Amino acid sequence: MAKVSIMRILIVFAATSMLVDMALSCILYLVSSIYQLMMLLIVKVTEANYGSCGTGNAISKTDINPTTIPLTAAGSRYFSSGLW
Repeated sequence: MAKVSIMRILIVFAATSMLVDMALSCILYLVSSIYQLMMLLIVKVTEANYGSCGTGNAISKTDINPTTIPLTAAGSRYFSSGLW
């Protein structure tokens, strides 16, 4: 009789573990799908806007993913990015 009880407990534990694993997989898939739908925007800004975390009066914007920005000349450049 004790062996049957232990076997039932193990079966319930295994089934519960599988259900929790399936539920977590669904949640992680949903979150990653939503993240991929969001658009990453790269904005080239002035030094003043960069210092104040502002994106107003942007010099240029790109929403192409993945983004490549060619550095064709020496000097400082300031960029800001975010999900939009």
